Order: sequence, then structure tokens, then C-alpha cells
Amino acid sequence: MVAKKKKRASAAPRKKAGSVEDYLASVPADARAALLKLRKTIRSAAPKATEEISYQVPTFKQNGGLVAYAAFPDTAVSSS
Repeated sequence: MVAKKKKRASAAPRKKAGSVEDYLASVPADARAALLKLRKTIRSAAPKATEEISYQVPTFKQNGGLVAYAAFPDTAVSSS
């Protein structure tokens, strides 16, 4: 008999964010702190970039997509 792997309980789905501020407000405090630090770094490196929600995550754009960042249940990620 083969033991079945237990499925990890998933976090409650996050509501669609209408703004970056809404998105950040929906993230747990510890992840929010990391994202705010990352956001500050991105703004410093690309002061002319605009920020908006794209594909349901905060995204900086400057002549197209520059970088997106997000929080997930056990990690924070960014892509560029």
C-alpha cells in the first residue's frame, strides 16, 4: 500500500486589488514589510517608472514592463 501525500492547506484567496496600496494592505505584515523595502529599492533605481497592478500583482513599468513583485504564502518573489 502506498501512502498518499498530504495536501498542504492553501491560504485563503486574496481579493483582486484595485491599486498597489490595496494589494499591500492584503498581505500579512511580515511579507508587507519585505515588499515595501523592495518597492523603495525599485523606486530608487527607477525613479521615472510608474507603478500599477498588472496580472493581479504590483508592477513597475518604464518603456514596457520593468519589474513585478508579489507575496505568496511562504515566500516573496520578484521578476524582471
